[in-house]
Amino acid sequence: MKRSSRSWFVAARPLVAGACALVSVLSGPAGWAREGATCLAAAEHATPAAGTRLRIGAGTTYAGTITITSDSVTIDNYGTLAGTIVVSSGVRGTVLNNLGSVTSETIYLNAPTTINNGSATVPTASWTGYIGDTFGAAPTINNFALFSSEIFTLPGGAIRNRAGATWQGYIHNSAAALAITNEGTWQAPLTSTGSLRVHNTGHWLSRLDACGPAAISNKGTWK
Repeated sequence: MKRSSRSWFVAARPLVAGACALVSVLSGPAGWAREGATCLAAAEHATPAAGTRLRIGAGTTYAGTITITSDSVTIDNYGTLAGTIVVSSGVRGTVLNNLGSVTSETIYLNAPTTINNGSATVPTASWTGYIGDTFGAAPTINNFALFSSEIFTLPGGAIRNRAGATWQGYIHNSAAALAITNEGTWQAPLTSTGSLRVHNTGHWLSRLDACGPAAISNKGTWK
């Protein structure tokens, strides 16, 4: 389906010097600025080894393919992620940090993955690429910025929309457990046929249809 203070309970390359390394230090949280990150060229294909940290530099539009078959791989995007990412089934510890923009419609998560869209110091990031049914495993999503990508089939997971952030992407949750904490502005319809928990301390401005067990706590604005 493409676009598209009360509580209730209703049931082995060396580090590339220069701009790439500098951007990491200046733009990202301190914990992200680590030595050993590998910068990707715009059309480069990569199958990183376990524990690898990849970086898409500012000003780079990445159109290659990253195939993750090993544990504990981190991708830091400071440019435009327009290519393909495939996280293989059974892989653990994949983290995708976006401090630029994600326009890709071909990000396949077949194992639990942590997504950080923006950061406390970078609220200008955006994730706009249509997701549809490409998230095959329950993700953990921390949104500090703008997330407007529609997710037609979400197999549960956890979403935290931080204070100052905006969530605009429609979600259909399948028969799985989904927990949402909204501290910012939620502007997208949500349909859930699985178990749903919503805790709102921000602004909830859109329709919510719960067709399964749901627990909804509102201590913010609900319209």
